[in-house]
Amino acid sequence: MSALYTMRYVGVPGAGATTLYIGRQSILGIDAGGARYVGSYSETRGRMNVDITLLMPKGGVLITGVNAPAGSKYKLTADWPDEPADGYVHRIYFDGKPLQVGFERIGYIP
Repeated sequence: MSALYTMRYVGVPGAGATTLYIGRQSILGIDAGGARYVGSYSETRGRMNVDITLLMPKGGVLITGVNAPAGSKYKLTADWPDEPADGYVHRIYFDGKPLQVGFERIGYIP
């Protein structure tokens, strides 16, 4: 599976969407505020074990409401189905804090 997705934080007013590439055990993404997502995943029994570093090159306000200084990094982890755009909300841990995300598949990448 290699595809481009929109990931939205659920239940967080004013939260923007993130565009993510998920494929070939890599995750890469960016959001409108300039945050970068760089990570990997492994697949077992139809599930993805996800490990992402959120990079804040310019700084800004995090989804958790915390001000992030320029150059800061945060750990995101998750256990998602191998097709996250399944119509369900999934949990992601943002520096240990659980949040909910939903996915929409933009398209497959060959």
